Amino acid sequence: MRENPSTSLAQLGIGLIGTGFMGRAHALAFGNANAALDLPARIRLTALADADSVRAEQCASAWGFDHSHADWQHLISDPQVQIVAITTPNHLHFPMAMAAIA
Repeated sequence: MRENPSTSLAQLGIGLIGTGFMGRAHALAFGNANAALDLPARIRLTALADADSVRAEQCASAWGFDHSHADWQHLISDPQVQIVAITTPNHLHFPMAMAAIA
């Protein structure tokens, strides 16, 4: 008999940078991943970042994230985040990606 996956699997914290169309699309996908896919770890919607702190808080609450940041650098340094999804406009990706992999 298989154990309850929510208690037997490790969790991976998702950090999402950006709250536009692609941010919402990624949030919906990550939010449904545990039910739709047989993953070796459970996905947890951990943190969301947007330069507009009010929008960050609103989207984090509406999309099921644990907390929000007004600064993407705080999200990247959040110890609860293991996976960073960058959904900002393309020209902003490079510094965020380099910081995330450092």
